[in-house]
Amino acid sequence: MKSIKYWGTACLLLLGMTACIDDESTLATGNLRAINITSPGTKDTIYVGYLDHLSITPSVSSGSESATGGLTYLWEIGDEPGKKPENFITLSEDAQLNAVINSEISSSPYMLRLTVTDTKNENLKYSKLWQVYVQSSFIDGIAVSSTLDDKTSDFSLIMNKDLTVNYDRNDKIYHNILRSATGAPCDRLLTQLTFSVYSGSFTSTSTENSIWAVTADGALYRYDTKDFSLDGTSLNGDNILTYTANIPKFTSTFIGHNLLFAISDKTIYSLTPASASTFGWQDETTSQYTIDNNVVITSPTSGNYNVFWLDSKTGHIIGLNYTMGTTIMYDNALAAKDGVFDPQDMGNYSAIAGGYTSDGKRPAFLMKNKTTGEYSICLLTFYQASIWNEDYTVELVPEQIPAAERRIDIPHAGKELLDKAVSVFFARNQAILYVVTADGVYGINFATNTPEVYTLKSATIIQYTIKGRFMSR
Repeated sequence: MKSIKYWGTACLLLLGMTACIDDESTLATGNLRAINITSPGTKDTIYVGYLDHLSITPSVSSGSESATGGLTYLWEIGDEPGKKPENFITLSEDAQLNAVINSEISSSPYMLRLTVTDTKNENLKYSKLWQVYVQSSFIDGIAVSSTLDDKTSDFSLIMNKDLTVNYDRNDKIYHNILRSATGAPCDRLLTQLTFSVYSGSFTSTSTENSIWAVTADGALYRYDTKDFSLDGTSLNGDNILTYTANIPKFTSTFIGHNLLFAISDKTIYSLTPASASTFGWQDETTSQYTIDNNVVITSPTSGNYNVFWLDSKTGHIIGLNYTMGTTIMYDNALAAKDGVFDPQDMGNYSAIAGGYTSDGKRPAFLMKNKTTGEYSICLLTFYQASIWNEDYTVELVPEQIPAAERRIDIPHAGKELLDKAVSVFFARNQAILYVVTADGVYGINFATNTPEVYTLKSATIIQYTIKGRFMSR
């Protein structure tokens, strides 16, 4: 009995001691608030353009009341498409998401996750998921290469409902596309751009649209316009050149007769963009000539005689003819006009600029006299194909080969501008030559034989180098 008594005393003492201890735990004594996350106005499946802004304003509530006190936010997106990415990339720690999406374009969705942490209740976490499809934002428009340091380059894209296919919204400009996508611009200076369509029609979903870019040191780059990712370079590999043992230095590219030409110090290459994307052997037809100053007149349409240049070796204006799938050069077919100029006797001139002008059909060169330094616009007639009767037995209108039509000498005021020009180009459908200098943009109207020089008052001078081309059909 004694032992039992002692045991009972010990139990009572233990119970008494326990009853005197204060409860200092941090467990909630009331009801925990349940956090609900919704996204009014934003569906659970989201489609966003590459390098476009994605904005989501979530609604975070507890019951019928909004709950914001003591909450932290973390927006993340999967590092790869799929429902179970290995890692997530942080986009924002703000309550609202406003982020530029630079995830790779994919036909499968990325997982976007918002995690809300309740710091007032043991850091309990609540989350909501969205599926995000990243699509190409870049339709056609004006692609521009610019530099701020004369060493590196970046792209901008201008989209406008008047020049962009299937685009009916306000003007939109994407700046610094490479830097936004990768964190760095191109490490070279891009000096000339050409747009081409590979395998399919321009608007086809299976089409690969490319920009070919020549660098200041003679490299040739190819960019995929769906995201402006680098798709090949002439410096290594075989994505641009089949054979790279003797790497050429490129100076220019152009499209003519549905062919893509690349001018280099070794030869002139060509390929058919509809079926090929790599240059192989030299183009035998064009490689026999030396294109003066890399000035080539090209038309956006196919057909005969829509590519012209001045050959610096012969002094002839060359016309490229396309007949039955074959390119044929004509260096003695363009006729002279008395008292105007002779396309076969231009050895004392340098080509400064060229383009289709006036009515959009007539090719024109801006030439500079090597002896006097004076400038002249040499205008050619347009090509006219033969017209026959219905059974092709009588030729109603004979074929008309382009020939010399007019020469317009530039006055002294225009010469002063041209001598300090940083860019010179023809208006496609007007008799106007545009001249860009460091301090203004000017026009030379050559509709008459007495050209008028004027200033474009509404023009804006951008203080860095720009090279642009239409990404269009």
